[in-house]
Amino acid sequence: MSTTIEDIAASIKAARIAKGFTQKQLGERVGLPQSHISKIEGGNVDLQISSLVEIARALDLEVLAEGVENERQRQIAAEEGCTAYQGFLRAKPLTQADFLALVGAQA
Repeated sequence: MSTTIEDIAASIKAARIAKGFTQKQLGERVGLPQSHISKIEGGNVDLQISSLVEIARALDLEVLAEGVENERQRQIAAEEGCTAYQGFLRAKPLTQADFLALVGAQA
């Protein structure tokens, strides 16, 4: 299991527990069986973006699309329910000096 999948699985589980939901209750809210929620939390299933967004909504979490490089990718993320994104489309990488100048200008 990759670190990203582990992080997503851990975040879903922590948010579910913080909301006081059992796996069964979360599954009922998003239309998935408890066994599938268990597999998601264990990182043992390929999670579709639409399912991830639906679970995030049920847990009052925001889904951020990373690595968005063009308008089409942004549109796909938006169509799937992502409300935020980051990547080259939003801003190009900055040098340390440029970053510090930007942060200083906003402070």
